[in-house]
Amino acid sequence: MLTQIDVTKKSVQPAKNQKSKTISNDYIKNLQKKHFLLYNIIPAIVTVIALASLWWHLIGSVEIRLLIGMWALSMIGMSIGLHRYFAHRAFKTSETMRVRT
Repeated sequence: MLTQIDVTKKSVQPAKNQKSKTISNDYIKNLQKKHFLLYNIIPAIVTVIALASLWWHLIGSVEIRLLIGMWALSMIGMSIGLHRYFAHRAFKTSETMRVRT
């Protein structure tokens, strides 16, 4: 036996004194749009361009060595940095850097 659900009716009514969860500040909205463009859209477009450029410039040994080297440096840096910070609380930063994070 199939049960039909009427999806046109609102089953949850918002509270009368509930504040809106959307941001009404135009400055923040513009920052969110720029952030979305910079960190979501542009990398996707550049990835497609990079994959398309493989047709003309194949990956060689230099690119593979650079990939492995940069990956290793990144992993070592993050491992050492996170270990020092969480295990020893060894990092002391300036006031401006603490405000930014």
